[in-house]
Amino acid sequence: MFAKIYLRISKRKAAELISGFSFGIEGSYIFYSYKSQISIINLV
Repeated sequence: MFAKIYLRISKRKAAELISGFSFGIEGSYIFYSYKSQISIINLV
């Protein structure tokens, strides 16, 4: 489920960098991925 959410976010808001790091914000969640490891932080 998280992967689907992350992929949806990354298409719109996340910035892919050469280092393999990506970052996105959707509502109260922060999504970031480094070297294919996805982490999701809920700010609520």
